Amino acid sequence: MEVPIGNDPAGRPLAGGPLTRGFRLSIAHKDRIAVALAHPSLPVGIDVEPVASDPDALIRIALGPDELRLAERLAAHDATGLPAALTALWCAKEAAAKAEGSGLGGRPRDWRVTEDPDTGALLVKSPDGHPYPIRTTPLTLTPLGTPLTTTPLTSTPLTRTAPADVPPLDHVVAWTAHPAAPSPVPFHLTETRHGT
Repeated sequence: MEVPIGNDPAGRPLAGGPLTRGFRLSIAHKDRIAVALAHPSLPVGIDVEPVASDPDALIRIALGPDELRLAERLAAHDATGLPAALTALWCAKEAAAKAEGSGLGGRPRDWRVTEDPDTGALLVKSPDGHPYPIRTTPLTLTPLGTPLTTTPLTSTPLTRTAPADVPPLDHVVAWTAHPAAPSPVPFHLTETRHGT
């Protein structure tokens, strides 16, 4: 089934068609990677970014001292490295701002990221104090032939296959995680190519 996608007056993606009308959508893409998130009624946000090649710039532009300390803790706990942890916080802000429907508005430091003490997930607060629980995961583009699976709403790394001549790319994906029971059944991600 194909679902027509348009935009609402604010520019957010909007599903059309009789089975998807009213679904809230978020779409992001970077390099050769695209991600999307949908919910039948709740606002959603998703973002994908390459791991920061200049972490100092990201700190200066987007993150406060408490967020830097959080990134350092996450990097040590998850063994991802500080650039990946900083990128996860940036992506979390972007995902929350998309769910809010406002974008970051050129003020990324006004969006605050903390760790949710109840779930261990990230919690992003908008400038007006609205909380958005966020999940993140690393995403690595690997040579063709590597399996691609994940479990929903976890921090299990995603791996996508690419032709052997494409160098590995490391990215981070962040998405809004509304309170819901995650599926106990793993699902497989599928790549579809259109055209040549």
